[in-house]
Amino acid sequence: MTPEERSVISSLVVVPGRPDGASHEGVLRHFGATGGRALGLSLLRNPVEGRDGVDVEMALIVCARLGFSLDHPELPIGLASAHWHHKHEDGVSALGKLQSPSAVYALNYTTW
Repeated sequence: MTPEERSVISSLVVVPGRPDGASHEGVLRHFGATGGRALGLSLLRNPVEGRDGVDVEMALIVCARLGFSLDHPELPIGLASAHWHHKHEDGVSALGKLQSPSAVYALNYTTW
């Protein structure tokens, strides 16, 4: 992910006292995407495979703000036991949104 792409994604984060950043539509346009869920999934796939903690954080921001895709539950499930990233709370939130029996073990793992 480029620094410009990270900046666009960071603008989705709500910060008290800071003017609203990019609109959801603006982020989708920037990435040439038609839907937030598909964008989040595509942004999450590469950093998980490459073990890039910063880009996982960016992808999880997109997922949290624009919607989470249930098409590939193995991505957030795999993050539960991945010690190479630092956004475990966001990963747990993604697991909760899956509402899938396959996420139960991963959720349990995160509580230890």
